[in-house]
Amino acid sequence: MRKLLFGSVLVLLICLAAYLRFHHSKPPIEKAYAANRQVTLWSTTAQVREPIATIDYGERLDVLDRFDTQVKVRTTAGVVGWANQSDLLSGELWDKALALNAQANTLPIEARGHTGAISNLHIAPGREMPRIRQIASETAVDLYERRVIDAAAPTAAA
Repeated sequence: MRKLLFGSVLVLLICLAAYLRFHHSKPPIEKAYAANRQVTLWSTTAQVREPIATIDYGERLDVLDRFDTQVKVRTTAGVVGWANQSDLLSGELWDKALALNAQANTLPIEARGHTGAISNLHIAPGREMPRIRQIASETAVDLYERRVIDAAAPTAAA
């Protein structure tokens, strides 16, 4: 009986050592940030799924995997779940937004106003450009710089 107990403990210790030695968590592919006021992390990419966490705008995430339009992410607290790609900002876009914010803080305010409807904020002009933030209607805004941009001429339908 004593030999059996000793053998079982020895096998468990060897298994634990092998697991710790050879099991490595997958390194992140890239970093991303939550792009909406609240982003839900789901348990799976299937249609039948459960919400496992909610993250706030700007929270840093590690991208672990991709499947179609879904992205597997890990939060700074270690929670792993799936989110929609459109609910995330790339690390590069986030860094550009931070740089633009820092630059805007040095500029004088040219005008003040408020939004009349839900509004999307973009780094560059164009509806198809990635959105960095969405703000609610009747939100106070400051205008720092105004520029005239040439619009592309509409193409004639053939």
